[in-house]
Amino acid sequence: MEFRELKTFCAVVEQESFSRAGQIVHLSQPTVSLQIKALENELNVKLLDRLDRNVILTAAGQILYQHAKEILERIDRLKGAICESSGQKVYGKITIGTGVTIGESTMPQLLGLFKKKYPLVEISLKILDTSAIIKQMLSHKLDMGIIGAKIYNNNLTLKEFTSDSLILIVHPSNPFATREEVTLSELLEEPILVREEGSGTRMSICNEFYKRGVNESEMNIIMELGSTGAIKQAVLSNQGIAFINQQAVQNELNSGLINKVLVKDFDLKKEFYLVLHQKKTKSKILEAFLRFLEV
Repeated sequence: MEFRELKTFCAVVEQESFSRAGQIVHLSQPTVSLQIKALENELNVKLLDRLDRNVILTAAGQILYQHAKEILERIDRLKGAICESSGQKVYGKITIGTGVTIGESTMPQLLGLFKKKYPLVEISLKILDTSAIIKQMLSHKLDMGIIGAKIYNNNLTLKEFTSDSLILIVHPSNPFATREEVTLSELLEEPILVREEGSGTRMSICNEFYKRGVNESEMNIIMELGSTGAIKQAVLSNQGIAFINQQAVQNELNSGLINKVLVKDFDLKKEFYLVLHQKKTKSKILEAFLRFLEV
């Protein structure tokens, strides 16, 4: 059993894909498959099942993954200790999960600055919805997450990170575009575009509607879309109206391609939270990154 095989195996589990794992560990997909097969032959067990393009851990695979992660983390700590003894303070890898809004707007610049300060650090950024981030935090596939909805879990700690306005956007030809303000009842008559189940943005919007006595079933939802970009494009093509993070559409607002409309008594701020696992010891890299973020 070799270190590189364990690293490849963990990458397959975490990426849930042989091809994506290959990109992470810089190997071709056939080489990834050969390394997994070598592990299975050595241990004489099946570690992974492929079902409808999904990679599923077997019971034996779950045991190996747990121990392999511990081994890899110990090796990272060892490398870090050696680097620190030679004057290099931070070394290793950090994996972060964020939603689309933060992942595409805020994180690239922050990670670039952090990488400049700590050039030996390897950073992996995953763009996921809130539910997937929580799931991967609980299974220790992420070191840290940033989500757009407040959740409650005894194993996780949330800290306020930043905030943005959720605004209603419409196509310039929509009758709402010439209005200074619309009411909630008028809004319910319009075709609404929403993010997919599990999205922090959708959770925030539905919670605000619920506070005003409106269930999601009462909203005229005509389409569920899997990303902020898809929502934006659908509004640009006049397929419906939508709530979206303002920073995600600021350029389109400035150019007049879409219009922002106020909803009476509906001032919605979307909070973003940094998520950490309570029971997982913070690595020196994570501690350095948290100091860098000043949280």
